[in-house]
Amino acid sequence: MITLEPNLFHPSGFLMNVFNMIRPGITGLVPHERALSPLYLVKIFKNVGLEKVNCISASYVWNRFPLLISKFISKHEDKIRFKKPFNLFGWWSIVYGQKVRNIR
Repeated sequence: MITLEPNLFHPSGFLMNVFNMIRPGITGLVPHERALSPLYLVKIFKNVGLEKVNCISASYVWNRFPLLISKFISKHEDKIRFKKPFNLFGWWSIVYGQKVRNIR
């Protein structure tokens, strides 16, 4: 199982949630969309019985960053996307896990 969600721990995700509380849909997204905590997603995956649950960051670049900042981040993000705690702070979080079969 895999999920790709906007990250609450990234400034863009946090601001998306704040602005959607003030005026739902203000960010141009559907009114109910919210950024989620990758720690919350990991917990859900484990609670439904998935194992080998991991989190990585898909990207740290936000499309509203100035171009020079985006280029700098893009150049360096592959070095940190899998490393703790940096894996928890990307713009997008990928959480994945698998159901382990009991072989009898």
